[in-house]
Amino acid sequence: MWQDLMISAFGHQGASKDLEALAYRLLVIGTLCLVGGIFLPPLLIGVPIGALGAYMLQHGYDRNIPSSPPCKALLTIWGKRLEVVMDESEVFTADYYPFRIGLTIVPISKENFNFEFKGIRCRLETKEDDTVPAEGEPDPRLMSKKRPHSGGAITVKGSYTVGPDYSTGGRLKQFLDNGGMDGIRNQLEDIFGNGVRSTATERTWEEVTFLESPLSAAIAIRTTDANILKLPRDAEGQLIPQDQWPQGEAYRAAAQKGSRILDPVEYVDNPSLTMEERSARQSEIDWFLKEALIDGVADVHGIGAQITRISITGVEPEGKLKDDAEATAREIQQRTRDLADTDTGIAVADRFMNLAKKHGQTIPVTDAVRFAQVDRKRADQSYVNTNSDNPLVQAASVVKSGTK
Repeated sequence: MWQDLMISAFGHQGASKDLEALAYRLLVIGTLCLVGGIFLPPLLIGVPIGALGAYMLQHGYDRNIPSSPPCKALLTIWGKRLEVVMDESEVFTADYYPFRIGLTIVPISKENFNFEFKGIRCRLETKEDDTVPAEGEPDPRLMSKKRPHSGGAITVKGSYTVGPDYSTGGRLKQFLDNGGMDGIRNQLEDIFGNGVRSTATERTWEEVTFLESPLSAAIAIRTTDANILKLPRDAEGQLIPQDQWPQGEAYRAAAQKGSRILDPVEYVDNPSLTMEERSARQSEIDWFLKEALIDGVADVHGIGAQITRISITGVEPEGKLKDDAEATAREIQQRTRDLADTDTGIAVADRFMNLAKKHGQTIPVTDAVRFAQVDRKRADQSYVNTNSDNPLVQAASVVKSGTK
């Protein structure tokens, strides 16, 4: 009952001023009792009252809410956190009997964290037709010989920025009740991981690699109350100029009322899209990640967090899948180098043939290519056919021999 009385009297943002005023009153009452008291009872009453008032005034500002690092505080009465946010300032408290009015100080700086999810299973091959059949009809996906199989594991890396949501006392209390920053991190990363897994299981690892921004946006709307706005388009269906796109608060307000993108991954990862349309949709997602979260967006899971950034920064294959990917990449790179080398050799041979033609002579293509290879040190000098009837080829052979 005493706790309820204290909460009723001091459970508000003006508690500091009310407590200080009470301390002065107690001191005045105690002083009057001491000065005017002739008999014992007034003295017995005045001494403890005055002493309590003096003690409150002496220690009332012992604990303040610091501004560096930035902090807020929740008012506590008899150990119970109230949904009352106290700002950075000197706050009069009385965290002792009979008041037990104190503070729970909470740093409010936003922090950056990295995450890494390993062993994320992907699909073996591109999804062709996963249409859900009507009720009572056979499921073609179960009848198909091309059943979905795991395509190996990937590691997904990312980062995010988060801080306590102190917009209301209730939100700040949620932050503390969920374990502060450590507890919030664990819960958020569980949510992020579930979002990544649900996307990866429906796609090959190569497809996931190209979905970093849409996947970041999907995690953002899954975690927060942010909405992705479909940006306005002109009469030809093209996005309006970027300098006319809504920003910050204007973007968030428009996203509340306008047409929204509900699934950013499906919105971008659509095989029927042209390259131009896919690029436009990617721009809409990137703009959301830039504008919607910049000032912080509240979570929707009741953990008291405010998120200002979510970003998938890398997708990497694991184990044999990684070895196969690297081997494929090396093969493609080697093939590219070989093609470039061949093209260069042909160009050099073509120059020799043109030079011969300019002087009224001809060089067979095979001889020109061989001489180009020697000229570019792709073959030994002896590779040139010195027995050729063409005098220009013979001369070239002599020149190359003389320069060795």
